Amino acid sequence: MENGRSRFFAAAVAAASLIAGGSGIACAQGIMSPGNPPVNKTPIQVSPALFHPELAVQLTIDTSTPAQIMMNGRVCNQGNRDYVVPPAAEVYTEVMVYTRHPPHTYAQEANVTTPHHQKIATPLKAGGPCFLDNFPVPLPNFSRWLKPAAMLHLGPNERLVEKQLVFRLNRLYLTVNANSNFTISEDGNPDNNSTHIEIQYVEKAP
Repeated sequence: MENGRSRFFAAAVAAASLIAGGSGIACAQGIMSPGNPPVNKTPIQVSPALFHPELAVQLTIDTSTPAQIMMNGRVCNQGNRDYVVPPAAEVYTEVMVYTRHPPHTYAQEANVTTPHHQKIATPLKAGGPCFLDNFPVPLPNFSRWLKPAAMLHLGPNERLVEKQLVFRLNRLYLTVNANSNFTISEDGNPDNNSTHIEIQYVEKAP
């Protein structure tokens, strides 16, 4: 009789195990329980636009040398990703100089030159050292600088000159795709890819 009860108990445990989807031993020992079904977790999607270089230009000038302006340009990567070529396109600095003699406008005189450009060495590290580009701009017929807060007095054979010194970036300079826009993976803000400074001085009239 005792053997019959043992066989019945073993059969009941085995049946419970089949119903629960586990082994008889696991159920008997309380190791396995149905629990909650697994949760499908969706991976977090991070937009590539959040991680990109950010090339920003800066410009200062030095007028300590007579008849010459030294343009001191800097290109800094203010983004959170290095600018590396390839896959990014080659990028160059460019200097443009507009000249006018007031009251004429720059458009009226149409006097513009592009005396300098320089390929930027890469990789340009995010938050790392800036790329430096210094370039002298000669001032033909230079007479004198204007003194701050002083009234303008032009002598015989003198005239006022104004120059706009532009320092900017060019993508793929002098190629078929020159001046094409940066992609979002190359540069995040095109508004700081160019800067300029205007100066006035007196020159000897021709």
